[in-house]
Amino acid sequence: MFRFDPDGQGHAYTGGSITWYNRTANVQGTVVDTANNIGHVTAYFEAYAGSTKIESVTRTANAESDLGSPRDFNFTIGDTDLVGGIDRIKVTLCRWDGASKDCAGAENYSKL
Repeated sequence: MFRFDPDGQGHAYTGGSITWYNRTANVQGTVVDTANNIGHVTAYFEAYAGSTKIESVTRTANAESDLGSPRDFNFTIGDTDLVGGIDRIKVTLCRWDGASKDCAGAENYSKL
């Protein structure tokens, strides 16, 4: 299980679970944007093998649009042809206010 709530106040966060496979991982969870947050929230998921980025996936929520919030996700990340596979997923959460992007520090989740 993971939960990434950069300000600790629940204004914008993502959480869920990561299931590690031989060469890939399944990421399932929710990204949340609160109704009083102008703009939208995007969670960035980056899969790595060592220090090499293999794949990136984004998921966005917006309480003030048709996208909605919370927004569920369920995807596989990585490369099934990569010998050794991915060993880390970096999660970054960014708020967009229409004019600028504010990203919190990243959290890294490693394959055991």
